[in-house]
Amino acid sequence: MQTTIIVATHKPYWVPDDPMYLPVQMGHAVHPACGYIGDDTGDNISERNANFCELTGLYWAAHNIDSDYIGIVHYRRYFASRRKSRFADKKSRVISHEELCSILATTNVVLPKERHYFIETNYTQYIHAHHKQDLEVTRAIIARKCPEYLPAYDLYMSKTHGHHFNMFVMKKELLQHYCTWLFDILFELERELDMTGYTVNDRRVFGFVSERLLDAWLTTNNISFEELSIVYMEHQNWLHKGTAFLSANSSRKKMLDARNVTAIVVTYNRLPLLKQCLAALRAQTVQGFTVLLVDNASTDGTADYIKTLAMPGLVCRNPGKNLGGAGGFAYGIRAAAELGCEAVWIMDDDTLPEPDALAALLAADAAHGDGCGWLSSRALAPDGTDQPMNLQRKTMYRDIDGFDAAEVPAVMASFVSLFLRTEAVRQFGLPIAEFFIWSDDWEYTRRISRAKPCYVIPASRVVHAMQNPGVVNIARDVPARWARYRYFYRNDVVLYRREGLSGWLWLLAKDSWHTVQVLRDRQGCRAERIKIIWKGFAAGVRFRPQIPYLP
Repeated sequence: MQTTIIVATHKPYWVPDDPMYLPVQMGHAVHPACGYIGDDTGDNISERNANFCELTGLYWAAHNIDSDYIGIVHYRRYFASRRKSRFADKKSRVISHEELCSILATTNVVLPKERHYFIETNYTQYIHAHHKQDLEVTRAIIARKCPEYLPAYDLYMSKTHGHHFNMFVMKKELLQHYCTWLFDILFELERELDMTGYTVNDRRVFGFVSERLLDAWLTTNNISFEELSIVYMEHQNWLHKGTAFLSANSSRKKMLDARNVTAIVVTYNRLPLLKQCLAALRAQTVQGFTVLLVDNASTDGTADYIKTLAMPGLVCRNPGKNLGGAGGFAYGIRAAAELGCEAVWIMDDDTLPEPDALAALLAADAAHGDGCGWLSSRALAPDGTDQPMNLQRKTMYRDIDGFDAAEVPAVMASFVSLFLRTEAVRQFGLPIAEFFIWSDDWEYTRRISRAKPCYVIPASRVVHAMQNPGVVNIARDVPARWARYRYFYRNDVVLYRREGLSGWLWLLAKDSWHTVQVLRDRQGCRAERIKIIWKGFAAGVRFRPQIPYLP
């Protein structure tokens, strides 16, 4: 088994005498020679070393080395032997070809042990150390070029650990596959990313980003691996690093200024309810936020009323047609982002926030910062009981059953008072406007909760003064609303099929139960309603809406 591990370096340094290790000078095309073979022969990107760091060596190795296994380490970091004590001499602890081959006999990939941040996610760690737009643009590229990798990428970003350092050994075929995928993304990032104002260190962005892509590639392709410890050739001052990390993070727990928050209200021909909603927003204990009203081309005098309303911070947008709730929220969130807000507070026009609803959300947001996906308020019916239609889900199939804690983990929530940072919108996209109505909020919140922790904040309370309270069910609803259920049964397929077999079973069970309920119902038109259920299901199987993203 022939194995070649390049040692990425830019200066003369100790290298193991094992012939498996090949010292390669990074950026040989643009830096003075230091006596090692350079990364500028054959197919190479050596001249881009200032931005790609050790990746110029990785690119060179993938295109110019012919070995069964190819790897990369750093002149200051090597894979450690499992046979040597951690107290042994550093140089003696570097893994040998013989030992590595015995490991590679049972796996195709060797990685360093994961790096743990503990109080940071991979996402928050990056944006606090570098520029968040690096990840924003990267995610958009993945969504466009290889969307099948997006779930694994988002999952990685939500974790507090991952395989970093750009160190690994892989079977040649796997390395070539990884590099083809990786550099396709990075070269596109190079074309799209505006690095104006970046420091010299920040301009090494492609090396930094690549560390965050490896796990997504491994997970998506279901590639198993073995982990090895790292032996550092130079002293690591962990106390200094830890102190610097905590110092850098000590100022993050800062409440958002309300002036950087935009409340988004979507309305359509419900002026009496809208008036109550706006009055409740004016009564918030925290003021200064913008209210962005999306009027879905109402015909009940809403536009005329708004013209007479003297409400500071009110911005009204009319898309010219009824976009539905889903389209209205997508339109409003996009418009809010264009206004430059840092967070959005989403609600229907029949949502009546209690006076301290926003204050409680801002306090919770300050406690979590960017590590949280979204926050949801406790929704009450006008009689003070919990609104059954707006109970958040603690799993995909079970409602939250209590609000005794200061915050309650959740995976899905409605758009009846949902708070999230614009950064999350940039990362996860907008609601799917094609849903029109129903399940757009479930889909959106679940999309985010798959990658980040999300919470209900019971101290933030709103009254949902809906006209038709209760559970969404064509067997129980009034005939005037039956036709719209085609959206409900169609959109639910998009939501639950992402959950795999359990999701499909849930869909079939739910729709079958609704069918039984229709058969038992005395309102008549049973065949018509059953047809709506199953035609909606069939339409959902064919429905493949694209997730829209901010530019």
